[in-house]
Amino acid sequence: MWTGAYRSSLRWFRRCVPCLKSWRSFGATACGIALLLTVPGCSWTNSTPAQTPAPPVLQSLQRATLNGEPGVWMNDADAGNLALWLYEVAP
Repeated sequence: MWTGAYRSSLRWFRRCVPCLKSWRSFGATACGIALLLTVPGCSWTNSTPAQTPAPPVLQSLQRATLNGEPGVWMNDADAGNLALWLYEVAP
């Protein structure tokens, strides 16, 4: 009883080995292509610090408490500088 099951599974395995090899080579090729397409987007030249503008100096930034809630306060000029910097940095 067990011998028959072993022989049939062995026949199935021998018949499917070429299929498994072709799928394995296809998988390796697909992974290689995906890696090659991803590398240029993650390269060192695309993420250099020279492209990111320096963050603004917020001289008017102060701690403040309003209705018992702690927070920060800044004037309109610093808020505009911060908004402009965020607009330049955000993709």
